[in-house]
Amino acid sequence: MWVNDRASFYGGCERYVGATASLMAELGHEGSLRYNDAHPTDQAFLDLFNEAQGSGDIVEQMDRDAPDLVYLHKVDNHQHVKQVLDAARCPVVMFIHDHDHFCLRYHKITTLGKKVCRRPASAWNCYRCLGFINRAHEWPGVRFRGMKTLRSLQTMIRRCDHLVVGSNYMRDHVIAHGFAPEQVNRMALYADIPSPPTPFEGEKTNEFLFVGNFLPGKGIDLLLEAFAKAEVSNPLRIIGSIGEATVYKDQAKQLGIADRVVFQQGLERTDVLRVMRESLAVVVPSRNPETFGLVAVESISQSTPVIASDAGATAEWIEDDVNGYQFPSDDAASLAHCLEKMAASPDKAKRLGQEGFRLYQESFTPQRHLEQLESLFRKAIEGAPKDPSNKELTHA
Repeated sequence: MWVNDRASFYGGCERYVGATASLMAELGHEGSLRYNDAHPTDQAFLDLFNEAQGSGDIVEQMDRDAPDLVYLHKVDNHQHVKQVLDAARCPVVMFIHDHDHFCLRYHKITTLGKKVCRRPASAWNCYRCLGFINRAHEWPGVRFRGMKTLRSLQTMIRRCDHLVVGSNYMRDHVIAHGFAPEQVNRMALYADIPSPPTPFEGEKTNEFLFVGNFLPGKGIDLLLEAFAKAEVSNPLRIIGSIGEATVYKDQAKQLGIADRVVFQQGLERTDVLRVMRESLAVVVPSRNPETFGLVAVESISQSTPVIASDAGATAEWIEDDVNGYQFPSDDAASLAHCLEKMAASPDKAKRLGQEGFRLYQESFTPQRHLEQLESLFRKAIEGAPKDPSNKELTHA
């Protein structure tokens, strides 16, 4: 049984759920989906499961479906998470997609100074930088989140039999919050590509590319600042999805680079991959640490090198002068220098992309992830108590 709030191709989490459910079905595994029907649904997404059910009696659904395992993902209502854990009479595996349970501000960026936070959440670390203050859409425009709530959430997810994370960065971060190392399983994600990618043999354009959301933590403002500083004549394309692009378009005008920056929204996934494949390099300027960095992996799957900040998971495998360039997070001058190096040698950029594709084949294919996931699921099922009524005791 898959459990996730959204039953649509909304974001990276949902794309992972849909793609992995489809791949598991090809291997002969049946899967049902429980979702929150307060969100819009996509019939094509629902069709990936043997059965899909919106909000309802979770105990009744568990009894009816009798799943061998529950695979839990993003559920905003934490009471619903508790209901799933209480009702499950089988192992529960949870994928940690982001920092929700490990940061008062959700994204590991300090309130004061807007810097990357690499410390575990605690009263000392979070309150002194006003990390308990969050923006809110409703009046008065702020809301508060305390350590008591965060600790309660962490206590809840400790009841899961296993946690899955996409990177060593995230595994270390979860363990730093007191989770047992044997509970936290690192499994690199994969690029969800319509067909198996092949090495790119054609001619690249001279275009730099950003793909992501129009959100502050993604660092688009930093990219525009660096692009204005860099002594390059290359164009920059920014393909966004969630969020509002207006503030960044205005910034490009103010910096005098609007004639070299193209903003696009609403592109089909195949078109995004085509542009990615033809680009000189993909830039991932994130301020908030990437828990995996899917766009970077998609880039190397298309034989395109990556320029990325050192915040989070991408720092684990992007190597300077091997498959791309790294720069210190929030450092526009360093990013500008990376853009200049990439633009100065298109032949070298192509070689970096080829090396990235080799790494993709070694480490980031769907087959590799599925093998690890199946192995973990079997381990969890085989290690589950024979009497389901004892499950709560095993969590305790």
